Amino acid sequence: MRCMFRVTLAPLLALLMFTPATARAEILSRHLTQALSIDPVFRTLAAQREAAAARGVTVASPIAGSPVIEGSIRSNTRGPGVSREFEVGGSVPIWLPGQREALGGVVTSSLAEIDQRLRLRRLEVAGAVREAWWQAVRTERDWRLARDRLATARDIQRDQAARITAGTSAPADDLLARGEVAAAEQALREADAAAKASRTAYSVLTAGGIPTGVLERAVPRRNSDDHPATDAARASVARASAQMRLVKATPIENPEIGLFGRTEAGAGGSAETTGIRVRIPLATEARNAPRRAEARAGLTEAEANLAAERRRIDAGIAAAVAARDSARQIAGLARTRLSLANEQLAIARTAFRSGALSALDLFRIQQLQLEAARASAEAATSLGLAESRLNQALGFVPLSHQPGDRVGASPSRT
Repeated sequence: MRCMFRVTLAPLLALLMFTPATARAEILSRHLTQALSIDPVFRTLAAQREAAAARGVTVASPIAGSPVIEGSIRSNTRGPGVSREFEVGGSVPIWLPGQREALGGVVTSSLAEIDQRLRLRRLEVAGAVREAWWQAVRTERDWRLARDRLATARDIQRDQAARITAGTSAPADDLLARGEVAAAEQALREADAAAKASRTAYSVLTAGGIPTGVLERAVPRRNSDDHPATDAARASVARASAQMRLVKATPIENPEIGLFGRTEAGAGGSAETTGIRVRIPLATEARNAPRRAEARAGLTEAEANLAAERRRIDAGIAAAVAARDSARQIAGLARTRLSLANEQLAIARTAFRSGALSALDLFRIQQLQLEAARASAEAATSLGLAESRLNQALGFVPLSHQPGDRVGASPSRT
């Protein structure tokens, strides 16, 4: 059953702002989970985390890489005698002092960084869901306004027909009523198409979600250090610092140590030899200087990004708070304007029925009421959007329903 309204939108707007506790069920978390399940960036980050975790196998290994097995055969085919030599050996790379721990730090910090980037991506997708939600709310409210306009226009047309029958109004005045009905029907069709398009867009974004119910609740003020973007930037700094420690702990390629056995056979008999083979690369600036510079540059970039994120978040929060406060004031003024316009239209309708007001004057007053209704609906939507954008600026994504949550919108047609 549809909630019908014709003259006043105040009860509907009050319903959109507050509902009984049984209807307070936040859906952002559920729809966000659905959106993330098809988000390519989020799924890519999850795969990258698995790849980063796989490096932990290297850290757990007692050797620094893959072992090597080698062998050779030599045989002389010229000379006074025939001799052959067989050699078999193997070697393993070994950890440099502190290198294994440093690599473990890189793996741990990389996992932490990806975890924070996953949180940040969750917030980014939440922002897209919030924007799509309120776009659906806006078009749905436009549809309700258009429906209300058409119902009112038809009522006035019936009143106009009664006046013409009673001889208190000229037949030409019926053209005004018919024109308003036609305009209202056109507006309703346009609003219906826009509402369907926005609901479809929301459904595509959220893998089938329907924009109905309660989006989310307002959250307390938080600072820039309690934000997924800041946490991700800090994790990047930690990973860059770990990378620098790994570079310092790896001044050379990993040394190798191995065993070998050699058998020599010839005309004079045979002999066997065993031994240990060690391979130690030497450190050079040609190798290490670029690595140190690259690691320092990565750390500098990460620290600069952290400072920039803090400034950006603080500025975004301040702007969102100002926008929310302004939206509250505008919504209050718009409600007052609508209340006055509703009262004026009700008086004009009564005067029109009694013949004290012309059709032209009535439609002018109705136009003022329609403008006030649109302004009030837009202000209510803008207030809800401003509160959601403030939650976004604060880095908040609700994960569960809390008692007493404030309603953001109820755009469904019931």
